[in-house]
Amino acid sequence: MVRKGYKYVLLFSLALIVGLTLHAQNHNMRATVSKLNVQVGERFKLEFKFDGNVKKFSPPDLSQFKVVSGPNQSSMSQYVNGNFSQSMVYSYILAAKKKGKLKISGAKINAHGKAHSYDDIVMNVSVGNAKNKVANQSVDAKPKGGNNDLFIKASVKIGRASCRERV
Repeated sequence: MVRKGYKYVLLFSLALIVGLTLHAQNHNMRATVSKLNVQVGERFKLEFKFDGNVKKFSPPDLSQFKVVSGPNQSSMSQYVNGNFSQSMVYSYILAAKKKGKLKISGAKINAHGKAHSYDDIVMNVSVGNAKNKVANQSVDAKPKGGNNDLFIKASVKIGRASCRERV
């Protein structure tokens, strides 16, 4: 009789653990952009966030955009009051190549043994003014010469710095 009671307690505990594990695997995924309305050549940030552990990220088709930076990956893990949470973010800095309604689609991830697709994002791209185009051309400039050396010239406005002071 006592052994039967242990079986029920064991089965109840197992069911509770499985239920909590399945509940903990609920995930939140979203794709966001810093701006929906941009001009040709204007930079904006595209992020794909997933709450949970990502096994594989398949990026979207970005052929209509110039990839300035990316894919950049960041992850966060938290253990608060006995609850563990994890999130992954894949981000890009993009600039539109042409005007019109441009769609960002096709981003997928594999997580928790399943494939998940992100919603599409539609960007409204307009033609920029001449000042904006000149600023963006300087970003695309490549160094002249055969080497890949980089030269940075820095100047400081204050003559004397003290501890913990920004210069």
